[in-house]
Amino acid sequence: MLCEGEGHGEGPVPVIDTALCTGCGLCVLACPHHALEMKDGVARVARPEVCRYTGSCERICPTGAVRLYFVIVGPRDTAE
Repeated sequence: MLCEGEGHGEGPVPVIDTALCTGCGLCVLACPHHALEMKDGVARVARPEVCRYTGSCERICPTGAVRLYFVIVGPRDTAE
């Protein structure tokens, strides 16, 4: 099961695969913005509005449960 935070911040927010999360809490400790928390033995994005996605949560996860799957980028303004 995939789980992400309630609501959305202004930037990308990682998704946590609760089937892969072992509850080690390393991602929570690594998050410099305190956007993650442990709940019911797994990590979750509790405060997506403060997430500035540095990637530290994804890099430290030993099971690959934390992922930033995609970022949607709108068209660039080409008018000069």
